[in-house]
Amino acid sequence: MAIVGTVECPKCAEPVRTDEVRCGSCGVEVGFTVSSLETDQRDETIVPPAQINFFPGHIFADRFTIIERIGAGGMGVVYKAIDTALNCDVALKLIQPVLAGNASYARRFRDEVRITRQITHPNIGRVHDIGLADGVLYLSMEWIQGETLQALLRQAVTLKESRALEFTEKIAMALEAAHARGVVHRDLKPANVMIDRRGNTFVLDFGLAIQVDDRTTGTKKSKKIGTPLYMSPEQRKSEALDGRSDLYALGLILREMLTGRRSNPEHEDPADLPPEIDSMLRPLLRGLLAEDPADRFASAPDVQREIHRLLEHSAFASATPSESHLSSDAPSRRRAVLWSLAAALLIGATAIGIAMLGSNGESWHPDARVFYDRGMQYLREDAESVRSIDMALQQFNRALNHEPEQPVIHAALAETYWLRYERSRNEAARDEAERAIRKTAELDPELPLLPYVRALGFINEGKFDAAKQQLLLAIDGDPEFAPAWSQLGYVEQHLGNYKEAHAAHEEAIRLAPGNFRAHLYSGVMHEHFAEYTDAARSARKATELKPDSLTAWANLAAAHLHLGNHGQAIEALQQQLELENTPVGRSNLGTVFYELGQYAEAAAEYEIARGLAPDEPVFSGNLGDALLMLKDESGAAAAYARAAELAEERVLREPVNPVALMEAAHYCAQAGRFDCAEQHAAALLDIQPDGPMALLTYSAVQSMIGRDAAALEHLERAVKLGVSKAQIELLPAFDRLRDDPRYIATLSLSD
Repeated sequence: MAIVGTVECPKCAEPVRTDEVRCGSCGVEVGFTVSSLETDQRDETIVPPAQINFFPGHIFADRFTIIERIGAGGMGVVYKAIDTALNCDVALKLIQPVLAGNASYARRFRDEVRITRQITHPNIGRVHDIGLADGVLYLSMEWIQGETLQALLRQAVTLKESRALEFTEKIAMALEAAHARGVVHRDLKPANVMIDRRGNTFVLDFGLAIQVDDRTTGTKKSKKIGTPLYMSPEQRKSEALDGRSDLYALGLILREMLTGRRSNPEHEDPADLPPEIDSMLRPLLRGLLAEDPADRFASAPDVQREIHRLLEHSAFASATPSESHLSSDAPSRRRAVLWSLAAALLIGATAIGIAMLGSNGESWHPDARVFYDRGMQYLREDAESVRSIDMALQQFNRALNHEPEQPVIHAALAETYWLRYERSRNEAARDEAERAIRKTAELDPELPLLPYVRALGFINEGKFDAAKQQLLLAIDGDPEFAPAWSQLGYVEQHLGNYKEAHAAHEEAIRLAPGNFRAHLYSGVMHEHFAEYTDAARSARKATELKPDSLTAWANLAAAHLHLGNHGQAIEALQQQLELENTPVGRSNLGTVFYELGQYAEAAAEYEIARGLAPDEPVFSGNLGDALLMLKDESGAAAAYARAAELAEERVLREPVNPVALMEAAHYCAQAGRFDCAEQHAAALLDIQPDGPMALLTYSAVQSMIGRDAAALEHLERAVKLGVSKAQIELLPAFDRLRDDPRYIATLSLSD
């Protein structure tokens, strides 16, 4: 029995069942054949064969464990699978045997691997490998949890101008990286753009890409191949192509995001814009959709500059969350008070006196210096958003075009990729950070920045002892390197060393008194040790130095919330939310309402926060707390269950991350899954046997289970290692012990 799947109509790109004769959307007669892929191939109808219909748990090619089928069509099947060689989830595209035996088709997929591997960029989905097993040709690709832009548009029809511009900018950034390698995508369309759950954008499927002979003008002619609705005029005429052909397709995509309607370039002029398109956007669209390539934007960077100009205009101010959830590492009361720092990757002033000269003393190329300085500016001033981090990456890569062997630039790239990874948890960013570190070490193993960027990787992994060793090496190489001192303070606070953490942050502020981040991280240290008045003072100083810092306002609000200053907390949150509608801000506003006993309002804010960042467990957990107070026990149970599920997913991704283990232990306990809670709390203790917060987490779980002796034993150890009375009293897990004499005696030790 044949498997029926879906493929795209070659005319309108709508999904069509493989057993249908005509497209239900446009009525064109369809024949899903090999010839639809290569115009000179023999017409041969394809039906997905039963031998690639695998079930969960099946082992394919002695390497891939099938998890689930994602889609099927006339060309084959796509599965989510575990790649046991790479130890990660992948998207596995299995090609029908009849196509695998076709030399042109097989060459197309090999070319996809070859071409995609040449392009390194956070907005391009990676292809890992290609192979042939049991007559089945396969591609393994980066697994991206999300949906295509095409699917998003089917649900939303149109997008807000700000969101459409942000997607367009990220696609343009991916195109810049491809075009720099002479690669023209040729099949850019919404179905080949993936949006993950954090809003990151990825360009996929370079199977039809070509490499032009001249990266500027393009001289290579090709067959009329691609998706007709998104072809440029020159592509439809089989004329020479360059990167401007992709820009035309990008214009069609932007037009569709704004209007909800596809244009048909074969029967209308896409540059004839509908009246509902804002007048400010018309120059951008016309610059993308000009019939003559010479009248279009010359390059993807030109498109980005125009979008950047538009996004700075108040009419297109973004309402899309760009800041990570960045919750506090310590379990707070209901985990509701969120501090906007997690891995605390401090950016800024990293040149340490060697920006003008290379490590060998030679002067830099002047253009490299310009691009490097621009990258540092993005990091110093705007690194709270993924978009700004990506702009910094772009500038550093441009600097490398002029100074490819300059270790300082590679170190800056490593630092930026670590920050990108911390914000998005995109494994590609992690890989690039490690690659940049290796290149830095190869070029200059004595560079003081090298141990610093290594430390950032250890911090991301929760390996604070290793991070401390590297930071001390960085400081030994340059004692006046303020960011290293701030990171050292952050690491010391995680190790429970109050005096050392305080001294490191004081040194960072002495070295860089005007750097808002130095004060920001000092405030996080004070919060960690429940010194909320000092935390508020530090956060306030950070807002004075940088009034548009989302993180500073969020942290100021959290400090006032801890102090019970609800009015001041609301004022700070209003300042933050005026700058950007972040999930952190919404959640903290919900917590203010919670503290005031306004549980319905709190639940509403937590729901908004969860909608903005659906993969973050803390927002589901907070919602559960509010619903429980509203006597909605079933809703609370569902929210707690979701928080636990998300927290456990994070542990699977980051099994040795203490923050992930703390969250999993806490939310499993809230969901009544005590075996799960104890398992994660014990794993946390294995990693940090003398960690104050690890001991506190384990104690809280034991208390919720009802094992009072174990709870009090570990609580006493936590107190002796520096956990404060305020930190303990914030945890509802200990409510049942409030009148226990042993509990009261333990708390007295922290006074």
